[in-house]
Amino acid sequence: MRTAMAGMSRKAMGTAGGFLLMAGALVPVSHVVAATGDELFISEYVEGSGTNHAIEVFNPTDTPMSLSASGYHLEFYADGGTSVTGGVNLIGVIQPASTWVVVPTDASAELKAKANQTFAPSAFWFDGNDAVALTHSGVAIDIIGQIGFDPGTEWGTGLTSTRDNTLRRRSTVTAGDADGTDPFDPSVEWDGFATDTFDGLGSFGEPPVNEPVAITCPTELNTTQPADVAGAVSASDPDGTVVSLSVTAVTPSDPGSITVTDFTPASAVGGSATANLSVGGSTTAGSYSVTVTAANDDASPQSAACNVAVTVAPFVPAMDKLHDMVNSLVTDRAVNPAKGFLLTDRLDRAEADQAAGRADAFRAQMQAFANQVAGLSPRWITPAAAAQLTALAAEVVAEGV
Repeated sequence: MRTAMAGMSRKAMGTAGGFLLMAGALVPVSHVVAATGDELFISEYVEGSGTNHAIEVFNPTDTPMSLSASGYHLEFYADGGTSVTGGVNLIGVIQPASTWVVVPTDASAELKAKANQTFAPSAFWFDGNDAVALTHSGVAIDIIGQIGFDPGTEWGTGLTSTRDNTLRRRSTVTAGDADGTDPFDPSVEWDGFATDTFDGLGSFGEPPVNEPVAITCPTELNTTQPADVAGAVSASDPDGTVVSLSVTAVTPSDPGSITVTDFTPASAVGGSATANLSVGGSTTAGSYSVTVTAANDDASPQSAACNVAVTVAPFVPAMDKLHDMVNSLVTDRAVNPAKGFLLTDRLDRAEADQAAGRADAFRAQMQAFANQVAGLSPRWITPAAAAQLTALAAEVVAEGV
């Protein structure tokens, strides 16, 4: 029992009727245990966080069952008691080889989305040390726990226990445990799952589909030394939580400067984890294939990967680019060839001063170059070519000696 108040509420509630009838969950026959039994039984038990509780009932017969007309109930026995302290009148029709999921009215939206019937707030339900019985016309046909015995906090240990876990009946089980007086060990017939595992509700006999991790990356990233570049990466898992994004491979070789940065894990199941794939400006020039991998926190973690083509162009000094521009403009006749020779000669002098570390002389030569360009335009140099040359000359001066 979590609180004395919850216990008092359950005792006051008794076995009041259920509410909110919905359609039963009809499961494809290929996904369930063969309908060979002759009585309903409990196929899943959820004792989760906060108000998250659930009981799933399975119909192994080949006949639709009217739960209310046939007198099916869930009964709760608190703290080792032998008297019913709460319960649910099951209402609805459960089809052959199908399940019926009942949850409290104040369960989470995610859990209520799995429900066929909701009933009463969770305070009137069970805790890990309360026995739960499925009855038919007043006769117990399946029991979780041991009526009349208080285990303390739970029956079982670890994941396979009745507190803060989900218990799922093994598919080999075809009938309930109708003896509520014998010792109860959930590990005999049940598999345990972590708190708030709801993905199996609504089916029985086959493990639920484990949805894959999905990852999104940029197709390519391009930069020129020494500029950095980054691209957004994100990943999610519809039924899990992505907790890591990392660079797992770089070919042909890892320069050590291509990394995942600004990582934020997903905050909840189905949420998005985000990060940046960052390429440092010091990365050796070349082409790289980078693999980014996302992983979730499943017991057996799932992962997904994407590949990003990264190209790092080598640094080209602005002076070299200016020489090439003059030659290109002369070839394209945007600069008169004879005047182009004058510009090239001026750049050669400036480059010599730059290489020798003569900063003042270098800046003077570059100013003379700019003046030449201005004086030759528009007669010998087109205005567009003059603007290009002037802008790149400014870059050369900015790089300095």
